[in-house]
Amino acid sequence: MSARRNGMITRAKKPNPSYAQKASFFLYLFLSFVYKITLRNRFCIFTLISSIYTSSYNKRPQDFPMRPNLSSNRSGIHLWLLLWKATKAVETQAHRSVRATGLCLSDFGVLEALLHKGPLPVSALGKKVLLTSGSMTAAVDRLERRGWVERRFTASDRRSRIVCLTAQGAKLIRQVFAGHAHDMEAAFSSLDKPEKEVLANLLRKLGHTVEARTVTKGSRIQNQQASKERS
Repeated sequence: MSARRNGMITRAKKPNPSYAQKASFFLYLFLSFVYKITLRNRFCIFTLISSIYTSSYNKRPQDFPMRPNLSSNRSGIHLWLLLWKATKAVETQAHRSVRATGLCLSDFGVLEALLHKGPLPVSALGKKVLLTSGSMTAAVDRLERRGWVERRFTASDRRSRIVCLTAQGAKLIRQVFAGHAHDMEAAFSSLDKPEKEVLANLLRKLGHTVEARTVTKGSRIQNQQASKERS
């Protein structure tokens, strides 16, 4: 606006904007700028933020401790897979060690059982080495022909016989078992003594628990079948 004063045309002075108005104006400009930059360069902004975030860590990713996935590590199927893989690995090492002695697994098992358990009946010996009656008889016959074991009658019952080592068989199994024991110590060398004790207790507990549950379940099924047959 203009006004005539003393023959002179003067312009009216505009009022000075307040501090709040200035702040609002600059905030509007800044937000407009950020909005345009965001639309055009969203990927660049994301990369910049990511680099700033990661640069705050001086350690490499492998330097950070890994958190175990407890939900999967505690599941029965995962534990079974771990146990199965470990068993296969140790079993492979054991088979390789036994084959190096020149004996088959069944012959080695029979000789080793007689060495540490003493003379045993054929039936008890089969349970120790996990062989069926037929396989156990064949193994004893084969070892007897080689002169490593012999069958003897017991003093208490002349109708039953036990299997025992001969002097030649005892000498053989002591020699080969020493090498086998060394190989199996190497297989478990990654565990110290306390860890071995813990592992032995856990495996013993697991085996007894599962075996007892299996026997109980089998007895329950047999009772159910017997009750159905009676009815």
